Amino acid sequence: MLRQQGDMLIDNVEEVKGEKQSHLILSESKVTGHKHEVVGKAELFLDGADMYLKVFEVSQLVHEEHKPVELIPGNYKAWKVREWNYFEEKAKEVED
Repeated sequence: MLRQQGDMLIDNVEEVKGEKQSHLILSESKVTGHKHEVVGKAELFLDGADMYLKVFEVSQLVHEEHKPVELIPGNYKAWKVREWNYFEEKAKEVED
């Protein structure tokens, strides 16, 4: 099931890939310092620009300006919402 918290999307996947990280921060605003962060027993993996989560027990994705999103045990892929700029004819990540 696809979940969204502000500019962050998370969806279920069969397996996680990449290198395990020592933190659970998915994204941090350069302007406000607010961050999308997983709170609970989980691991974050990076595979190039792709982010994956392995959640071991019911956890939450939290952010200072959004309601928490519950994550049940499983594997997830996370990515930022992108928007298309028709004038520049290119996509860019949305910042919240």
